[in-house]
Amino acid sequence: MKKVTKLLIILLTFCTVCALVVAASAANNTLINPELIFKPQTTLNVLVDGVENEALSGNYPYGEEASISAPTVSEKTFQYWTNGEGTIISYSQNLTLKMYSNTTVKAEYGTSQAASKTVAAFLNVTRTDGEIIFNAIASSGSAGIRYSTTKQTLDDLKGEDGVTVAPADETQNWALVITPENEDTTYYALAYTTVGTETTYSDVKAVKLSELQNGISMITNLGDLDLSALNAEFCVVSFDPNGGEGVIAPQGAVKGEATVLNANTFTREGYTFNGWSTNQNGGGTTYTDGQTVTLTADT
Repeated sequence: MKKVTKLLIILLTFCTVCALVVAASAANNTLINPELIFKPQTTLNVLVDGVENEALSGNYPYGEEASISAPTVSEKTFQYWTNGEGTIISYSQNLTLKMYSNTTVKAEYGTSQAASKTVAAFLNVTRTDGEIIFNAIASSGSAGIRYSTTKQTLDDLKGEDGVTVAPADETQNWALVITPENEDTTYYALAYTTVGTETTYSDVKAVKLSELQNGISMITNLGDLDLSALNAEFCVVSFDPNGGEGVIAPQGAVKGEATVLNANTFTREGYTFNGWSTNQNGGGTTYTDGQTVTLTADT
């Protein structure tokens, strides 16, 4: 079997239409759809009172939710969850995370219950395919991430000049994806949440793409293999926010067969999503959200 390298690009336009750019796969090759065998995976590592808990730890497909609950520990009381760096991320015993990267969380215990406080924190910051992924979590209320390449301190990032504000989605656990023009550009970022009149900020993260580890792995899932597709040629649809925020995993499709496009989850403040297009600026071939399409090339 020949190894095929593909260029996968899809662009999204808000207010007008979204966008797709097509790149052809190698012709006349019988291919196995790699999405049927390999899927982007993240690993959740859970420590309970300082000890790894295999029952709560595990692998999750990229972008899926992991719901865990801190178990009972003899003669101790659950206090809060922390991330791998020891920063408190939640006071609730039940924790739901969206898995955008490999993640470590710790259930901490003590002699009495901790007083609950408003939380804004990063679960982790990782990289994939030339992008920085800020994976964050916050208490209920309005939340988001503030970042800059010039403003470095907490007080600076609270301001507006030279600071970009990316609001969180409604889950309170979200990812901000940034594609730096230069791998050595430093991004200064913090998570925030506002509950009532009080705004809580995380510590400032100073991040360079060149210094980050990849937070996604490819894990074999032979149990998911559809043998009927072994002799089918395939193509892959990749999604780009084109100025919006969010992450949509690539979608596989058998060439020449009807496929329902994955629903759009990208957002852009002040804009309404109208559809997909093969042109970044609108025009070209257009598709509606969730449209059934028949594709013949990577899109």
